[in-house]
Amino acid sequence: MQKIQLHEILLVDKNVLDKLENDMKEILWKEGVVGAVTENVNSTIEKSLEKLGLGKDCSAEDVVHALTVHIGSDEEKLYEYIGGGREDFQDREKAAKVRNKGLDCLLAVLEEKKEVNRWGKYKKDVVLKLAGTLLPRINEHTGEGGEAIIIKFDNSFNDTIKV
Repeated sequence: MQKIQLHEILLVDKNVLDKLENDMKEILWKEGVVGAVTENVNSTIEKSLEKLGLGKDCSAEDVVHALTVHIGSDEEKLYEYIGGGREDFQDREKAAKVRNKGLDCLLAVLEEKKEVNRWGKYKKDVVLKLAGTLLPRINEHTGEGGEAIIIKFDNSFNDTIKV
């Protein structure tokens, strides 16, 4: 893997970072800050590749494939956690249970309940991921009180329209 340069990530000329480095040396009396940040970025990339089971010489295609597998693995963990499989999401009753469990967890976070401190990282990540979409979607799937939405079509409006 080619080492990433900070100026390439920030899309600035290398001279801009050199000037920043000099200014920091003059003001803060510290040297090597830009280099340390660059090394941190490269280290993070290497650790991420390693977590995906990839080496430094992998291609972009390898990364996409590994990420797809990783996401699929996380998805299976989610299904295992909620006690079902992909087909269960077509089941309104189970979907309601998942939604209610998600809402309960979200409420526990918002109320700063002590139980949240005992949750594992995966559960916290799932709740965080659901937080942005859980509340706005409640009314898309259920009616008032959680029951099924009943849509009734009739032609009563036809009597009011005159052409």
